[in-house]
Amino acid sequence: MSGRFTRLAALALLAIIAPVLLGAGGAEARPRSVRVWVTPQFEQTYPGGYGEVEAGMENLRDDRTVYAKIRTTIIYPDGRRDTIMRWRRPLVMEPEHGFSAFILFAVPKDAPLGTAEVVTIATIYRVVEPGGQPLLASKHPYVVARTSFEVTSKGLAR
Repeated sequence: MSGRFTRLAALALLAIIAPVLLGAGGAEARPRSVRVWVTPQFEQTYPGGYGEVEAGMENLRDDRTVYAKIRTTIIYPDGRRDTIMRWRRPLVMEPEHGFSAFILFAVPKDAPLGTAEVVTIATIYRVVEPGGQPLLASKHPYVVARTSFEVTSKGLAR
């Protein structure tokens, strides 16, 4: 229980100091440096079928380069997780540039029917100002985008 409390306390602390480190106002819930999105290309699919999502991130700063990793995971109704995209090294996004990927994935044949959640997380590793001075090097704030699709019987999927 104490390990879980420690993780929650660390996340709470990160939520408090990340906007300050990234120049966001106190009322903003996410860093202003990066925008993340995930969009399903199909609203429904079926066990054993296929789905597709677009996931991406964009550097919103016009004066700083951002280094960030991106990961997209599907969480099925039974709690099973399937990571469908993961960059192991940070992507370098120049000012006002981004990254987007269309991801085709197979739905497991034994996937339960119901709503599956798709979560994309961008973890910011470094923000560099024009002179090359890193502004963020040790803390790793993150930005999350969520969407969902329905896993239905084969005859009902469109």
